[in-house]
Amino acid sequence: MFVHIAHQVSREHGQKTFQLLENLMITIRITAMFAVVLLAGLVMPASAQNALPVSLSGNWTSPDNMYSQVFEIEDIGTSPTVTYWSNRSGCTMEKVPAIVQRWDGKDLHFVIKVEMPCFESFEAKLTKEGDVYKGKLYAPGLTYPELDLTLR
Repeated sequence: MFVHIAHQVSREHGQKTFQLLENLMITIRITAMFAVVLLAGLVMPASAQNALPVSLSGNWTSPDNMYSQVFEIEDIGTSPTVTYWSNRSGCTMEKVPAIVQRWDGKDLHFVIKVEMPCFESFEAKLTKEGDVYKGKLYAPGLTYPELDLTLR
């Protein structure tokens, strides 16, 4: 009888121990899942902020602020194209292919190579400032070879 009671106590103790371990494992899994969700919430906004924009549009402006026209870059991450409106006849470009040379989450640098009466190529260097991209458009051959760009 003593052996039977000892066996019964041992079995009940084993079941309680097993149940405690099982509850501990469930708690660990829930904590791990919570940690993953929390980390994802912290990391996602940062990576979304650094995502390459799909398109940007705004204006170029001459250094003396006398001239300003539309400038757009679209499909930046896939097949970028640029639309550049000019005050000079024959210098407007619509949906001309561009090459993104640099994107690091803050700085965007792209070039266009095209043969037009006004110029053969230009490059743009932009820096993200909040939700606005500001920078310069360098276009040798234009009246103003360096234009200010402000895009959103």
